[in-house]
Amino acid sequence: MRHFYFVIAVAFAVASGMQANADSAGPKMVLRSTNGKTTEIAVKSIGSISFTGNSMNFTSADNMPMEQIDVLTLENITFDLEGNSGEAINRVFDDGISITVNGCAISVTSGNSDPLKVAVYSIGGVCVMQGEGVGKVSLDLNSLASGVYVIRANNKTVKYIR
Repeated sequence: MRHFYFVIAVAFAVASGMQANADSAGPKMVLRSTNGKTTEIAVKSIGSISFTGNSMNFTSADNMPMEQIDVLTLENITFDLEGNSGEAINRVFDDGISITVNGCAISVTSGNSDPLKVAVYSIGGVCVMQGEGVGKVSLDLNSLASGVYVIRANNKTVKYIR
């Protein structure tokens, strides 16, 4: 049961980080119970999640009770994540390294002709794609499944949602 609580906490943390990439409605946590009840909660409205016995308790940012769910009746928890890779990423770091993602095309450049090592990691930490070059490296991310990825260029990182 402790593992179950940990999984929920990690999933919530990941979804919370996606808020900035979602549209105005924001991502929702969708809880489906074995009795057919579905509860949708806007992630941005959740201040905390705590557990008491078999109850998962949702509290708002201003510490007001929101929902109480019996974890023994949960069939599944999903996140309706409306944000995706449609938003462009253009990050320029102090040392001149630039990471640009537009749709599924990534371009990493250095301010000079420094060697670049670029790797894309799944949320599980598995390297799913990599490239090397001098001055510029481009990768096509179309082959990746939908999900959250970390792009690492030399010692710089950005989060990418596909």
